[in-house]
Amino acid sequence: MTMSEAGELAIDKASGLVPLLADHARQAELDRAVPTEVMTAVADSGLFAMVTPTRYGGDGLGLDALANVTR
Repeated sequence: MTMSEAGELAIDKASGLVPLLADHARQAELDRAVPTEVMTAVADSGLFAMVTPTRYGGDGLGLDALANVTR
């Protein structure tokens, strides 16, 4: 998989989380904390690994990919 393909896959994963994030946004703002359900979903999606170097088992994507995913 190329870096470009990995970046697109990360965007697709993040897009799939939008409904869950929207459902929990208000309570997260009130609590000033990310709900456990959201953290679990992000972890399960593999998004936390996107900027982890490949030598440590991550995807090794750069900050440019992270910026694209989080916008």
